Amino acid sequence: MHRPAIASILVLVSLAVAAPAIAAPQAPGRASATSTVKLIDSVMAPSSLTVRRGARVRFVWAGSIAHNLSGPGVPRSYLTARVRARTLTLTLRRKGSLRFLCTLHPGMALRVRVR
Repeated sequence: MHRPAIASILVLVSLAVAAPAIAAPQAPGRASATSTVKLIDSVMAPSSLTVRRGARVRFVWAGSIAHNLSGPGVPRSYLTARVRARTLTLTLRRKGSLRFLCTLHPGMALRVRVR
């Protein structure tokens, strides 16, 4: 087989494999990105985010210090301090500026700007 023929076959195989991923439609109104925020010791990392409306923010408890979480859409059960790992994922549907904080540690906060 000649080199141009092999190259053509490789290109066709690559396109056949990639086509479903390129052509697959995304569900309407569904956010594609999830931002992760870690509650580590006495900080939230990152401390600020800018996301699009409909994006998800996932809070992950890490480190060895107990934390709680307060903010818009956060269930009341998350006001109870926990040391062990847990997570919470919120979908942010309204534009504006939101603030989430750990009420146990002054200054431990996250500001999210939803566009």
